[in-house]
Amino acid sequence: MFGADATLFEPRWSWLIAALGIATLSLAFPALWGAFLVNPNSDQYIAGYGFRTFAAQSLRSGNGFPQWNPYMFGGLPYVAAMHGDIFYPTFLLRLVMRTDVAMTWGFILHTFLAGAFTLGFLRATGLSRWPSVFGAVAYLLSGPIASYASPGHDGKLFVSALLPLALWMLTRAIDTGKAWTWGVFSLALGFAVLSPHPQLLQYFLLVNGAYALFLVCRTNQHFAVPRDTDAASEDRPSAASHRPRISWALQRLSLALGMVVIGLGIGAIQYWPVLGYVSSSPRADGREFNFAASYSLPPEELINTYVPQFSGMLDAYWGRNQIHLHSEYLGIAVLML
Repeated sequence: MFGADATLFEPRWSWLIAALGIATLSLAFPALWGAFLVNPNSDQYIAGYGFRTFAAQSLRSGNGFPQWNPYMFGGLPYVAAMHGDIFYPTFLLRLVMRTDVAMTWGFILHTFLAGAFTLGFLRATGLSRWPSVFGAVAYLLSGPIASYASPGHDGKLFVSALLPLALWMLTRAIDTGKAWTWGVFSLALGFAVLSPHPQLLQYFLLVNGAYALFLVCRTNQHFAVPRDTDAASEDRPSAASHRPRISWALQRLSLALGMVVIGLGIGAIQYWPVLGYVSSSPRADGREFNFAASYSLPPEELINTYVPQFSGMLDAYWGRNQIHLHSEYLGIAVLML
């Protein structure tokens, strides 16, 4: 219908990336004038900034990553007590920038990457460019992603940005079996471990596991079941006909599991010390299930997905939880669709 002119409506990749950059800066433009995007009342502002400055000073002085934090509770192990993104690549920003600037641009970079990786993932699933761009911008500007900077929830944002990258590579790896896609998948998982945000990491692993099962179970060319040539068995595949697809599925799932093990190995530098510290941690005793369940999404906050800030945020929050630092809003464009 559109003929050759249809290409006029197909954006080039450079324009797609520029669109994601503009969408990101629409959230982060105060940083261009040196603003620290983290809310002054957040734990990240009060404590996280100091943790990261302490490590940056140690690295700059040539003493490597600190092993001990003498400024809290008479001293805490720096790595085992999980003082933020110690080994995550964002620590490199703090070697060349002020801590507040580095933290701010870590948020900006990962907000952009959340959109860029979503674009790649949606394209890998077979969507055309414009729907992929819409999905990428919708994810980038969604309430949770857009609001992570205010409370300083960098670990959540890191894992949220890496999730579409892992799903993208998992799609490519299971469909093509190319070695580099498996490698990038394991790196994405390893970085998610180093974030470090153990709660979001659990969801990250569950989503990837469920998606891997979906990919190997979906109907595609690998699952075309040959039928017996005998007319009597024409309507029923033989047991032997199932073997190729079962073998293929097990091979792909085994590779995926192997990459998960490698990814966990990448993050072992963070979590291995934690194993020895857990029993001495102030949180070692844990809390009862009812306490954990009390932080599940209450109805008034569920309404926030449709009506932005229905339950309020920060000091204006009136819901049943103690605090509410982020947004659940899906976005008007998503809701209209």
